[in-house]
Amino acid sequence: MRPESCADLDELRSAYVDGALGDSDRERLLAHLVDCADCRRDVAEMRHIRSLLTAAGTLDSAPVDLSDRLVSIAGDEATEPLWTRPFRRTQTPGRLPTRQQLVRARVLAAVLGSSLAVLAILGIGYVSAPAVSLANVDPTRQATIEFTTAVSGFPLDGRVSGALQGLAPVTGTNMDRPEPISRSGKPLSKSKAIKVLVRAGQAGWESSYTANQVVTLTRDGQQVSNTVQVISRGDTGLELRTVPSDSSAAPVTLTYIESEHSSRLADADLVQLLARRYTLRGWKGQLYGGRPAVVVEAVDPSVPAPDQPGDQTAGGAEPAADDEADGVVARWWIGEQTFLILGQETFDGYGNLVTSSRLTDLQMGQVSEDTVALPASPARTTTTLTLSRAAELRKNGWICFDRLAGLQLQRIRTDGPAHPDLVHLIYSDGLTTVSVVEQRGRLEDAPAGSTQNKTLGAWVTSGMPSTATWSSGDVVLTVVTDGSPVTLTAAVAALPHKAFRGQTTIERVRAGWSRILGR
Repeated sequence: MRPESCADLDELRSAYVDGALGDSDRERLLAHLVDCADCRRDVAEMRHIRSLLTAAGTLDSAPVDLSDRLVSIAGDEATEPLWTRPFRRTQTPGRLPTRQQLVRARVLAAVLGSSLAVLAILGIGYVSAPAVSLANVDPTRQATIEFTTAVSGFPLDGRVSGALQGLAPVTGTNMDRPEPISRSGKPLSKSKAIKVLVRAGQAGWESSYTANQVVTLTRDGQQVSNTVQVISRGDTGLELRTVPSDSSAAPVTLTYIESEHSSRLADADLVQLLARRYTLRGWKGQLYGGRPAVVVEAVDPSVPAPDQPGDQTAGGAEPAADDEADGVVARWWIGEQTFLILGQETFDGYGNLVTSSRLTDLQMGQVSEDTVALPASPARTTTTLTLSRAAELRKNGWICFDRLAGLQLQRIRTDGPAHPDLVHLIYSDGLTTVSVVEQRGRLEDAPAGSTQNKTLGAWVTSGMPSTATWSSGDVVLTVVTDGSPVTLTAAVAALPHKAFRGQTTIERVRAGWSRILGR
């Protein structure tokens, strides 16, 4: 029987062997071990056991191929589980699958997985494809809005197009012509004529004035006119109002064109484009409405002279006065002091008048600020793309030519930066402008106010501007131009006229994934 004091020190002896005693407990135990041989033997045994355990080390883990070795004991042809313990077997033991069954199961799983992946890819692409719906608005009206909105800021003809926007034209047979040109005045060089036109384009946005603008166009021997009041507020913008026939009626604001300083360089480029396409000439010492003016003409060098053979009556209109039959396509009367465009005429190159515009009741100076509130612009195109994006649009199924009817692509506008549903292409040579407006869908009904032209394969309107609308595949195309009927015909003939064909499933899936990937 150990003394009571030895039993009290059992835990201290174990902790002493482990080296876990504090100083006071260690001194207490060592003092006891000096006089107790039994406790010394106990400590020696515990140290021996500890050394054995330490020397034993870590046991090796089970072999990694143990499961494969156990399965191999049963063999590939085994039909029952391998019983590795002497427990009681069940009455209906499960049977192991054969090798053929394992192969079939794996092949079936792979086929099912691949099928689900393919179905997922097809489903996502199909759902994401752009919808091909009917044109839910009059495409011709929308295209005309896009056209007038785009060209309203052009330097030389913007207000001419804006003057006829939203007004019912008045048909007449008589039109006042300006005074004949005096070619005895001092002629202008080509570079001087370019500078005058650039300055005139800028003056229209920098000067403050009010005037009435009368715009007349000739179609099929008839003249169609409209008159608007122009209120220019200098750098702020320009307002076009109706001119009421009843003096008691209040004018109605048709549109407000904001001055875009960022587009001034582009406007100058349009004048340079005009100079490259046509021969410019001019004379000082002219009069227009009693005001001193400079005349600048643009002449088409490809038109034969009057004494050479050629069609001189294109369009069926009466030739204009003076000598426009020598290839004159445009003429501008520009004020010597104000540099405003007092008058403007365009021709088809054979002396047939296309449009005429003149300012009357011109008053320079500050104007009132009673601007009528206008609704938001009805134009859907809000994004301007660089011309380098034309290839991307073509890849996504849009029709996007670099040139059309002899005109160069100048601007691309869409209703969104990615995956557009409406694309507006603007072609110009600095004088004539052609717009091609493309909308996804199909044309079901005739556009309002249009007549079918079977030769062109389109619904056309003759006015300012002229339009032609038709369906090509899953796109509704509308051509809008302020040029002659010859220009409209050339543009429509150059564009595709494909029959509508519904998309196949694969085409729809491809279109969907192209939209997802942004290609």
